[in-house]
Amino acid sequence: MLNRRIIRGKVMQQIFAYEICKESNIQITKEQIINHFQPDLNSLEPQNAQKLEGLAKLTLLQFEEYLRNLALPSEAEMPKEVNHFVKESVVFLNKSNLADKKHVIKKTIEECESVYHFYLLTLNLLAQIGIKLTEARKIKFIEDNIFIKGLIENPELNQELIKQKLSWENNEDLVGDIIMQILTDETYKKYAAAPKNSVEKEREFVIYLFRGVVFKNERFQDHFNNLDLNWDDDKIAVKDMVGDTLKNISPTGELELGKISKNWDDDKQFLQTLFENTIDGDRKYEEYISPKLENWDISRLTSTDRIIIKMCVGEMINFPNIPVKVSINEYIELSKKFSTPKSKQLVNGVLDSVSIDLLKQNIIKKSGRGLMDNK
Repeated sequence: MLNRRIIRGKVMQQIFAYEICKESNIQITKEQIINHFQPDLNSLEPQNAQKLEGLAKLTLLQFEEYLRNLALPSEAEMPKEVNHFVKESVVFLNKSNLADKKHVIKKTIEECESVYHFYLLTLNLLAQIGIKLTEARKIKFIEDNIFIKGLIENPELNQELIKQKLSWENNEDLVGDIIMQILTDETYKKYAAAPKNSVEKEREFVIYLFRGVVFKNERFQDHFNNLDLNWDDDKIAVKDMVGDTLKNISPTGELELGKISKNWDDDKQFLQTLFENTIDGDRKYEEYISPKLENWDISRLTSTDRIIIKMCVGEMINFPNIPVKVSINEYIELSKKFSTPKSKQLVNGVLDSVSIDLLKQNIIKKSGRGLMDNK
């Protein structure tokens, strides 16, 4: 099951990707300015290359001023061509950034939902193993294991697989590889040799099959690594979700599928709001943070630390029901996972100082559960 820490981590990674897109859009816009004022070699009119070069330089200067201030510069004493193309360039840049922002938010949501898809696929893989072993007339599997049979016959799981268009149909070699590993596994041999196993022994074997064989299989890991660049992070959630499901299957084989999160609608809104507020409040949050960076220029921070600190500031301001200490602790954990060894102290010190100031200024306003531990 996805928790808020995993979601924060995914938002942080995608904000990093979005910032790269923004830099790329700026470079593309500058190139368009230069190209716009190139001499037209097909024109019948004489071209003044020196004048065009001067117009390009003026337009680039005006565009740079816009980037610094996020406001259109004064048009006074500027050629009309320059003013006109600065406006066009700003419109192009903002449209490009907006399109990228929508795309990255959508991708972040899809990445979260893919974790649930991997969970469903892994449950189905266990079912497929059971089916293949039965087809091959290998004893002591489906006939005697109510838990594998429950996975095969569960209508909710099968409906979700069809709905999400998930299957192992084109990966039978991978299934076969795992089956060959099972058949040579000593724990399986002992299980198969026993005349009868208790219900709990049956459950223990299926859990072992998942954790000790399937999840450790190199081709299984390679398969999901190819599907998901963040598999090293996501596999922990998938492993926990599958493990919990297997532990909670009833002795009669009935199971309840896990959820993507406790409340995905709320968590999805949290994700979108956190992402948008961090992006849209970038300059404002920078103003809050900069005075707290003794002997540090914010531009000298690692990109990851800068994003983590701004995300936390945005969360403290825009989520009144989350206590300040909870937010700070969550982002310290993110810094430990994604940034440098020294980041923990920096992130902790800056956020603690910023939070005290913003609480005094009533910029951070908490209510309900958010009032806990804010003194």
